[in-house]
Amino acid sequence: MNKLLHHSLRYPLAVFILVTLGSMAHAQQEMVDQPVWAGAIDLGFVQTSGNTEGATLAFSLDYGRDGPRWRHALHLESFNQTSDDERQAEKYLGYWQSNLKFTRVQSMFFRGQYEEDKFSTYAYQGILSSGYSHRVIDNDRMVLDLEAGPGYRRSQFADTGELENELIVRLAGNFKWNISDTASFGQLLSVEEGPENTTVRSTTSLTMSVYKSLAIKLSYKLRWTRVVDPDTDPMDRETNIAMVYQW
Repeated sequence: MNKLLHHSLRYPLAVFILVTLGSMAHAQQEMVDQPVWAGAIDLGFVQTSGNTEGATLAFSLDYGRDGPRWRHALHLESFNQTSDDERQAEKYLGYWQSNLKFTRVQSMFFRGQYEEDKFSTYAYQGILSSGYSHRVIDNDRMVLDLEAGPGYRRSQFADTGELENELIVRLAGNFKWNISDTASFGQLLSVEEGPENTTVRSTTSLTMSVYKSLAIKLSYKLRWTRVVDPDTDPMDRETNIAMVYQW
């Protein structure tokens, strides 16, 4: 069994793409009933000059739909930072998640995730997971989804190139609150727990509409990793101010 899993996740990016394409095929089948997709592009850029020359670029894309039987979500993000012509941070994250609905509030999720961080313990991490999802709150103002399930994580150490494969448990909560017609709040919290390592992620955001489809988004991200290199901080923090285009 472990040998089969090892070969199936030999190329995590390829597996992530296959999961994404498979879920998109289901999405295409639903378009006849409800061809409504929604998305948002966030772009934040800060450049400094004078005593310190630097630039920070943050980009993210969210795209998905909530159909009668399937709910789909695609997320892509990147974060790059330079100071005095030296790269200080370079991170990329992408995932596709599809939920097969049993009832209005109960569903089963299928998720593929791939992450690269050039300044962390791992060169990359790929995760495949699935499990049960329950929509605890669902009204015009608030939505709260809780989910839990098993998964498989494949990681490559940045310093040695050694591969690490492990079974994990993924727990997550996603809260969205439409404070008013022009402001919304979001809180995403997830835990990826395995015998070799644990990763906790938190994203807090506040979005305020500026004009029609344009908005300003304030976000604060935390990522805590239990096992890291001796010279690496286990807590990674990121604060962003971005312009958002929504459709």
